[in-house]
Amino acid sequence: MQPLSKEQLKIEMKRFYLDKDRGISIKLFAELAGVNMEHFYDVFIYDKQPLTEYIQKRVNKAYKVWKEGGVRVMQRRDQTRFVEFKKDPKVPFFPHMKIDMSSGQPKVVLGPRNRHDYSQMNNILSKT
Repeated sequence: MQPLSKEQLKIEMKRFYLDKDRGISIKLFAELAGVNMEHFYDVFIYDKQPLTEYIQKRVNKAYKVWKEGGVRVMQRRDQTRFVEFKKDPKVPFFPHMKIDMSSGQPKVVLGPRNRHDYSQMNNILSKT
């Protein structure tokens, strides 16, 4: 996976934030990236802080590992959660079906899709 540009990373992180079925909390994702959660919100959600190259590299790396299924969220006996790296990463696929009307004719698109791939979700930001 190619590292995302600053603009694309901001778009992907807003989509990531809006996805309620992402499987990892923002707090744990920020911890995985090595970024303060409040700073993550200020940069990607509220646009109060600029996106520096340092934050861009860290979030890109964490997003890549998470998207490829390289981490999982675990829970201790005291109900606290933490992120653990998997020995054998497995991409979380789910069945996908979509009707495409781009050519004027309806076309059914079938096949598996990565649950954490937001590149095909163009309308998710317009719903807010």
